[in-house]
Formats: sequence, structure tokens, C-alpha cells
Amino acid sequence: MTRMRLLRKTLSLTLHDIQKRTGMASSRLSLIERGLEAPKSYELRGIALALNFPSSQDPLLLTSKIGTEELIAIVAPTDNK
Repeated sequence: MTRMRLLRKTLSLTLHDIQKRTGMASSRLSLIERGLEAPKSYELRGIALALNFPSSQDPLLLTSKIGTEELIAIVAPTDNK
């Protein structure tokens, strides 16, 4: 299970919930979640907000490939002020 899917399921959200929050097609979200396509920056921002990241932080997309599975994580950067 990808990290994006794990986070979504942890929040008890479906792809349809994320689709309603972002306005993106569920099929596009599924491709991004499965690591088959990379999100554009505006899509990443919308997904991060749909997953309850604060709007004051720019999310980062981290990917990692383990075997044949690519893991995707959306994380908020730390404030090092």
C-alpha cells in the first residue's frame, strides 16, 4: 500500500472524497496514488489540502521505489526559523 493511500485510509477518506475536495477526476487521483503518474504542482497542493495539510505550508512529494512498487508520500516541510 502506498503512503498516500495509507494516509487517505487513515483519515477514513475515499478517492471520491478527495475528488470532491480537489475537483480532480477520481481516475487521475488513482493514477497519482498508485505512482503511475506524477502530480502537477497545483494538483499536489490540492491533494495535500484535501488530506488536511495546513494551507500555510507548501507540501513536498517524496517518492521511493521498492521492488516494483513506488511509494508516494506527501509531507509538510518543517519550519526551521
